[in-house]
Amino acid sequence: MPISTVDVAFSLDAGNKALAALLRQPNLWLALHTADPTPMGLASTEVAGNGYERQRIAWSVPNGKAVSNTRKAYFDSMPPVRVWGMAVWDSPSAVGEMIVPIDIPGNGIVVPEDGMFKIEVGDLAILL
Repeated sequence: MPISTVDVAFSLDAGNKALAALLRQPNLWLALHTADPTPMGLASTEVAGNGYERQRIAWSVPNGKAVSNTRKAYFDSMPPVRVWGMAVWDSPSAVGEMIVPIDIPGNGIVVPEDGMFKIEVGDLAILL
């Protein structure tokens, strides 16, 4: 148990640099999850089956301690599933490191058998 915790508020410059270091990499992948992947990066909660596979994702230059996706991600031939979360990974497969989890608020999104889950450019935003 820590002696003390500190809620850190990054300066604008530090926040932009942190986002750039994490998300302006050339090989990042978006994964869909059937449960919260948690900050630990639980690949065991990732969608599996049918034609599901992680999709490449790219992010804008950080501005105001925020980025948005600059590449669309279409997950087609999905198994029937409720998607509760997403995560950015540094690998196209279950190996590698999770960079950041992304919550889907509410009751998740239901995808029917052989359905498509679409992320359009600008649909996702990450803010510090």
